[in-house]
Amino acid sequence: MDLCDQCGNKSLMPEHYSDVCLCKKCSMKLLSSTWKNKEYDSNEEIDRQMEKVIKLAGKYSYSPKVIEGLSSFFSSKKIDGLYRKFSGGCGQKIIVCSDRLIIKTEADFDIKEIRKAYKRMCAGKRGAIGIGDYVSAQQATQIVSMAIGNIVPGRGFIKSGIKALGSGVASNAISGNVSYNEKPQKSETLNISSGDKKIYYAEYDIVTFYGPISEEEYGFIRFQNSHLADESNMDVIFCFVNTKSKVNQANEIYNYIESQIASINESKLNNVMEQPQMTEKNEAIQVPDQILKYKELFDVGAITEEEFTAKKKQLLGL
Repeated sequence: MDLCDQCGNKSLMPEHYSDVCLCKKCSMKLLSSTWKNKEYDSNEEIDRQMEKVIKLAGKYSYSPKVIEGLSSFFSSKKIDGLYRKFSGGCGQKIIVCSDRLIIKTEADFDIKEIRKAYKRMCAGKRGAIGIGDYVSAQQATQIVSMAIGNIVPGRGFIKSGIKALGSGVASNAISGNVSYNEKPQKSETLNISSGDKKIYYAEYDIVTFYGPISEEEYGFIRFQNSHLADESNMDVIFCFVNTKSKVNQANEIYNYIESQIASINESKLNNVMEQPQMTEKNEAIQVPDQILKYKELFDVGAITEEEFTAKKKQLLGL
């Protein structure tokens, strides 16, 4: 049995906080059940909880050793550069930091349903979900024909004509002759697997927010590497459900990440601009490397095409 570092009594079921051991009674005084296994969304939240616990420990005259151990316990939960943790509500959680993020995808994440919604969005089929998203044109035609057959009295030419008209309407609607909120886009590949995916903003430097429209069940944040933007299988996707709270939080996270990427790109540009001027002897040798650096800045959107062309002409002496 371990000895409690506060009261000195032996404990059959001790609780450990960093290198400090507390018995059940001493832990309960600190309301440990409310925070010891809690998942915190930000470093600031951890600091606030630590302050409350240290205040309680001081109230009950806990020793400096115990207080130091409690402080270490909370400090160990912090993540360097953490901005926020956010659960999308559909089996994915995103941990957003100043220079990187981690997307955690649970094993029960419904990849088939999410892939269907994502492809539908990428195809430009935005807004209300129609029957065509669940049944084929042939199935819909049969459903409409049966329904009309049950509600239209009599038989013969008139009834057959009404059934044909209804079937035609259903077939056209299902086959894609339906208006949506956006024009169709190119087909995209959704590449998601369970586990953790870490990306750095210096590499994945394009971020796009797709807020859910109307009755759509999901929204998405897409991360792309500007050098691989045409390879959709390399995209990283985070999904969130269509509730006001989730959409607002996802939008805040998107805005933060976008600003971090902009800062990184600006730093890259400044580093290039601040490089010392080359001597004439080395200039001819270094020109291709300089052009390549400016091309990279153009690819990530740090400079415009006009600026890149002007710099290239300058370096080539044109």
